[in-house]
Amino acid sequence: MQTIEAFDPGWLFLIAGAALLVATVLIPAHDDRLRAEHYRDAAIAHRDTQADRLEAYSDYLDAINNGDDRLLLALAATQLNLAPASKTPVILAGDTSAPETNIFTEIEPAPRTIAPLRLPDTRLRRWTTDSSTRLWLIAAGAICMLIGLIPPAAGKPE
Repeated sequence: MQTIEAFDPGWLFLIAGAALLVATVLIPAHDDRLRAEHYRDAAIAHRDTQADRLEAYSDYLDAINNGDDRLLLALAATQLNLAPASKTPVILAGDTSAPETNIFTEIEPAPRTIAPLRLPDTRLRRWTTDSSTRLWLIAAGAICMLIGLIPPAAGKPE
């Protein structure tokens, strides 16, 4: 006659302890990975902004070197306060409501922004990243695994 072995409840302790230890290791590592990706995205956005800026200034310099008449006339009027005799200034001296005449504000690209870093706010994440509760989780996981590894008690022989 074949005997059916009873389920060993030690497996439940072993699985729970392993899950606690794995969570204690993987959750802080996942947070570090998310922070690193956020810093990388910020660096890429800054690099792209600088590339856009360099391209805009390069286009502006090319327009100056090609002798764009409208651009040269605008530069002479805004930067040197010179205007052809056939033109009259629209902005009067001392006018505080005059628009900005700095040419570089017009060719500056808008900075690229990224979304702020948002880490999930769960109780397990708080426990695994807090230095005092993390030690308790490691101890609890180790104790659960120890209990799970204890062999089952042998019954009375029949």
